[in-house]
Amino acid sequence: PLLPGSIDSMSKTQIIAADSMPSPINCSADEGGSCSPSYSEQWQQSPDMVSWTDIAGANGQNLSFSSPPVQTTFYRRKVTETVSGTIGYSDVAVINVEAQGTTIHVKLNDMNRMIAGISQNGHFQLVSN
Repeated sequence: PLLPGSIDSMSKTQIIAADSMPSPINCSADEGGSCSPSYSEQWQQSPDMVSWTDIAGANGQNLSFSSPPVQTTFYRRKVTETVSGTIGYSDVAVINVEAQGTTIHVKLNDMNRMIAGISQNGHFQLVSN
């Protein structure tokens, strides 16, 4: 049987900040499939583990990144043993991208108008010491 490799435990789950580069995803070598096997490897990505798309140019044993992912994404390696035509898939790695925090800048005059508007509606009370 074709053994399509397993993703290294250190790269199986990564949590990165937005705009950060993840570490490479490392996968063990392919094995089996025929008596004199030859392999074709293609890394794939998915936002939901249902719909998978090939990553252009990502056809080696391991996956390195040239740009950071913009959202949480799942990755796997598709392996085709070219002599028999057998296809197999590695297990799945995930890169969780943490959302960036949002900073709100409000001018003091605008803040005073917001406070006045809220307090007129009875939803906010400003107490000063």
